Amino acid sequence: MRRTVSEIVRRVVMPLLVGGVLWTMPLCAGAQELVWQENMAAFRQICLDARTAVMRVDAEGVRTCRDAFRAFWDKWEIVIFQLTPAAGQEELSLRGHVVYDEVGLDSLLKYNVDYSLVDVDPHSMHRGGGAPSPRTVYVEYKVVPAGGQLSYSYRGDGDMELFVMAEFETDIELRVVSDGIEREVSATDIKGLQECVWEVSKGNSGTTFTILNPSDEPVACTIVAN
Repeated sequence: MRRTVSEIVRRVVMPLLVGGVLWTMPLCAGAQELVWQENMAAFRQICLDARTAVMRVDAEGVRTCRDAFRAFWDKWEIVIFQLTPAAGQEELSLRGHVVYDEVGLDSLLKYNVDYSLVDVDPHSMHRGGGAPSPRTVYVEYKVVPAGGQLSYSYRGDGDMELFVMAEFETDIELRVVSDGIEREVSATDIKGLQECVWEVSKGNSGTTFTILNPSDEPVACTIVAN
Protein backbone atom coordinates (compact mmCIF):
# COMPACT_ATOMS: atom_id res chain seq x y z
CA MET A 1 0.00 0.00 0.00
CA ARG A 2 1.23 3.48 -0.82
CA ARG A 3 0.71 6.51 1.40
CA THR A 4 1.72 10.14 1.21
CA VAL A 5 4.80 11.30 3.12
CA SER A 6 2.70 13.24 5.64
CA GLU A 7 0.62 10.16 6.41
CA ILE A 8 3.73 8.04 6.95
CA VAL A 9 5.30 10.59 9.30
CA ARG A 10 2.14 10.60 11.40
CA ARG A 11 1.38 6.86 11.41
CA VAL A 12 4.75 5.13 11.00
CA VAL A 13 7.85 7.24 11.68
CA MET A 14 6.67 8.84 14.90
CA PRO A 15 5.65 5.52 16.55
CA LEU A 16 9.13 4.14 15.80
CA LEU A 17 10.57 6.36 18.49
CA VAL A 18 10.15 5.79 22.20
CA GLY A 19 10.81 8.80 24.40
CA GLY A 20 12.04 10.95 21.52
CA VAL A 21 10.62 13.25 18.89
CA LEU A 22 11.76 13.39 15.29
CA TRP A 23 11.87 16.72 13.49
CA THR A 24 9.79 16.74 10.37
CA MET A 25 10.60 18.52 7.12
CA PRO A 26 7.36 18.91 5.15
CA LEU A 27 7.55 19.79 1.48
CA CYS A 28 7.38 23.52 0.91
CA ALA A 29 4.42 25.19 -0.74
CA GLY A 30 4.27 24.56 -4.47
CA ALA A 31 6.36 21.38 -4.40
CA GLN A 32 4.90 18.07 -5.54
CA GLU A 33 4.27 15.56 -2.76
CA LEU A 34 4.93 12.07 -4.04
CA VAL A 35 3.22 8.92 -2.86
CA TRP A 36 5.70 6.41 -1.40
CA GLN A 37 5.61 2.88 -0.09
CA GLU A 38 5.51 2.95 3.72
CA ASN A 39 9.06 1.73 4.19
CA MET A 40 10.48 4.22 1.67
CA ALA A 41 8.62 7.15 3.22
CA ALA A 42 9.79 6.21 6.72
CA PHE A 43 13.43 5.82 5.67
CA ARG A 44 13.32 9.06 3.67
CA GLN A 45 12.03 11.04 6.65
CA ILE A 46 14.64 9.64 9.02
CA CYS A 47 17.39 10.55 6.52
CA LEU A 48 16.13 14.13 6.23
CA ASP A 49 15.79 14.55 9.99
CA ALA A 50 19.28 13.09 10.52
CA ARG A 51 20.76 15.52 7.99
CA THR A 52 19.13 18.44 9.80
CA ALA A 53 20.59 17.25 13.11
CA VAL A 54 24.09 16.86 11.64
CA MET A 55 23.98 20.31 10.03
CA ARG A 56 22.98 21.81 13.39
CA VAL A 57 25.71 19.81 15.16
CA ASP A 58 22.93 18.64 17.46
CA ALA A 59 24.17 15.52 19.24
CA GLU A 60 20.78 14.80 20.82
CA GLY A 61 19.06 15.03 17.44
CA VAL A 62 21.67 12.72 15.91
CA ARG A 63 21.13 10.24 18.75
CA THR A 64 17.36 10.32 18.20
CA CYS A 65 17.78 9.61 14.48
CA ARG A 66 20.29 6.83 15.15
CA ASP A 67 17.68 5.17 17.34
CA ALA A 68 15.06 5.68 14.63
CA PHE A 69 17.26 3.86 12.10
CA ARG A 70 17.68 1.07 14.67
CA ALA A 71 13.90 0.88 15.22
CA PHE A 72 13.38 0.71 11.46
CA TRP A 73 14.56 -2.90 11.68
CA ASP A 74 11.52 -3.81 13.77
CA LYS A 75 9.30 -3.37 10.71
CA TRP A 76 11.50 -3.60 7.63
CA GLU A 77 14.98 -4.52 6.39
CA ILE A 78 17.83 -2.67 4.71
CA VAL A 79 19.87 -4.33 1.96
CA ILE A 80 22.91 -3.11 0.04
CA PHE A 81 21.82 -1.75 -3.32
CA GLN A 82 23.54 -3.87 -5.99
CA LEU A 83 24.45 -1.20 -8.54
CA THR A 84 26.43 -1.60 -11.76
CA PRO A 85 28.73 1.44 -12.23
CA ALA A 86 29.39 3.00 -15.61
CA ALA A 87 32.61 1.80 -17.22
CA GLY A 88 35.75 3.64 -16.11
CA GLN A 89 34.00 5.42 -13.29
CA GLU A 90 36.14 6.49 -10.33
CA GLU A 91 34.87 5.53 -6.86
CA LEU A 92 35.84 8.00 -4.14
CA SER A 93 36.29 7.14 -0.45
CA LEU A 94 33.52 7.89 2.06
CA ARG A 95 36.08 8.85 4.70
CA GLY A 96 35.28 12.31 6.03
CA HIS A 97 31.73 12.18 4.70
CA VAL A 98 28.44 11.57 6.49
CA VAL A 99 26.82 8.13 6.15
CA TYR A 100 23.18 8.30 7.11
CA ASP A 101 22.48 5.00 8.82
CA GLU A 102 22.67 3.58 12.34
CA VAL A 103 26.40 2.83 12.19
CA GLY A 104 27.30 6.15 10.57
CA LEU A 105 25.40 8.23 13.12
CA ASP A 106 26.77 6.18 16.01
CA SER A 107 30.29 6.91 14.77
CA LEU A 108 29.44 10.62 14.53
CA LEU A 109 28.39 10.63 18.17
CA LYS A 110 31.73 9.11 19.19
CA TYR A 111 33.49 12.03 17.49
CA ASN A 112 31.13 14.73 18.84
CA VAL A 113 29.43 15.09 15.44
CA ASP A 114 32.73 15.95 13.73
CA TYR A 115 32.21 14.11 10.45
CA SER A 116 35.74 14.89 9.21
CA LEU A 117 37.07 12.30 11.69
CA VAL A 118 34.67 9.49 10.82
CA ASP A 119 35.78 6.46 8.84
CA VAL A 120 32.89 4.00 8.70
CA ASP A 121 32.00 1.07 6.48
CA PRO A 122 28.29 1.64 5.74
CA HIS A 123 27.89 -1.97 4.64
CA SER A 124 28.37 -3.18 8.19
CA MET A 125 24.78 -2.49 9.23
CA HIS A 126 22.84 -3.94 6.31
CA ARG A 127 21.82 -7.33 7.61
CA GLY A 128 19.25 -8.25 4.97
CA GLY A 129 19.97 -10.03 1.73
CA GLY A 130 17.16 -12.50 1.13
CA ALA A 131 14.70 -12.49 -1.72
CA PRO A 132 13.29 -9.05 -2.61
CA SER A 133 10.07 -8.22 -0.76
CA PRO A 134 7.84 -5.21 -0.04
CA ARG A 135 9.69 -4.97 3.30
CA THR A 136 13.05 -4.29 1.66
CA VAL A 137 14.74 -0.91 1.26
CA TYR A 138 17.87 -0.90 -0.91
CA VAL A 139 20.52 1.60 0.17
CA GLU A 140 23.95 2.63 -1.07
CA TYR A 141 26.31 5.52 -0.37
CA LYS A 142 28.46 7.11 -3.09
CA VAL A 143 30.66 10.20 -3.34
CA VAL A 144 30.12 12.27 -6.48
CA PRO A 145 33.31 14.12 -7.52
CA ALA A 146 33.40 17.92 -7.64
CA GLY A 147 31.90 19.17 -10.89
CA GLY A 148 31.37 15.56 -11.97
CA GLN A 149 28.82 12.81 -12.13
CA LEU A 150 28.23 9.14 -11.34
CA SER A 151 26.03 6.71 -13.29
CA TYR A 152 24.69 3.34 -12.16
CA SER A 153 22.35 0.71 -13.53
CA TYR A 154 20.06 -1.79 -11.84
CA ARG A 155 17.04 -3.96 -12.57
CA GLY A 156 13.51 -3.91 -11.23
CA ASP A 157 9.91 -3.80 -12.30
CA GLY A 158 6.48 -2.68 -11.15
CA ASP A 159 6.20 0.41 -8.93
CA MET A 160 9.69 1.91 -8.89
CA GLU A 161 10.80 4.45 -6.29
CA LEU A 162 14.18 6.16 -6.02
CA PHE A 163 15.52 9.09 -4.05
CA VAL A 164 19.00 10.57 -3.72
CA MET A 165 19.94 12.83 -0.79
CA ALA A 166 23.14 14.85 -0.61
CA GLU A 167 24.92 14.71 2.74
CA PHE A 168 24.20 18.43 3.26
CA GLU A 169 21.88 20.86 1.47
CA THR A 170 24.07 20.83 -1.63
CA ASP A 171 22.43 21.13 -5.02
CA ILE A 172 22.55 17.90 -7.00
CA GLU A 173 20.74 16.76 -10.12
CA LEU A 174 19.26 13.32 -10.81
CA ARG A 175 18.49 11.88 -14.23
CA VAL A 176 16.65 8.56 -14.61
CA VAL A 177 16.24 6.45 -17.74
CA SER A 178 14.16 3.29 -17.31
CA ASP A 179 13.33 0.84 -20.12
CA GLY A 180 14.76 3.36 -22.58
CA ILE A 181 12.48 6.19 -21.40
CA GLU A 182 13.67 9.26 -19.50
CA ARG A 183 11.57 9.47 -16.36
CA GLU A 184 10.38 12.67 -14.71
CA VAL A 185 12.32 13.65 -11.60
CA SER A 186 9.80 15.33 -9.32
CA ALA A 187 10.20 18.92 -8.20
CA THR A 188 11.04 19.35 -4.53
CA ASP A 189 11.87 22.47 -2.55
CA ILE A 190 14.14 20.49 -0.23
CA LYS A 191 17.71 21.32 -1.22
CA GLY A 192 19.97 18.38 -1.92
CA LEU A 193 17.07 15.96 -2.51
CA GLN A 194 16.10 14.45 -5.85
CA GLU A 195 13.42 11.78 -6.26
CA CYS A 196 11.56 9.81 -8.89
CA VAL A 197 8.55 7.47 -8.83
CA TRP A 198 7.46 5.56 -11.93
CA GLU A 199 6.10 2.25 -13.20
CA VAL A 200 7.77 -0.22 -15.54
CA SER A 201 6.69 -3.63 -16.82
CA LYS A 202 8.43 -6.97 -16.39
CA GLY A 203 11.05 -7.84 -18.97
CA ASN A 204 12.18 -4.21 -19.24
CA SER A 205 15.68 -3.22 -20.36
CA GLY A 206 16.69 -1.94 -16.93
CA THR A 207 17.17 1.42 -15.21
CA THR A 208 20.14 3.79 -15.33
CA PHE A 209 20.40 6.87 -13.16
CA THR A 210 22.98 9.65 -13.12
CA ILE A 211 23.80 11.97 -10.21
CA LEU A 212 25.40 15.28 -11.18
CA ASN A 213 27.32 17.45 -8.72
CA PRO A 214 27.78 21.04 -9.98
CA SER A 215 29.62 22.17 -6.83
CA ASP A 216 33.38 22.54 -6.40
CA GLU A 217 33.51 19.96 -3.59
CA PRO A 218 32.88 16.18 -3.61
CA VAL A 219 29.43 15.32 -2.27
CA ALA A 220 28.44 12.06 -0.60
CA CYS A 221 24.95 10.88 -1.52
CA THR A 222 22.53 8.47 0.10
CA ILE A 223 20.84 6.44 -2.65
CA VAL A 224 17.64 4.61 -1.72
CA ALA A 225 15.24 2.49 -3.80
CA ASN A 226 12.44 0.00 -3.22
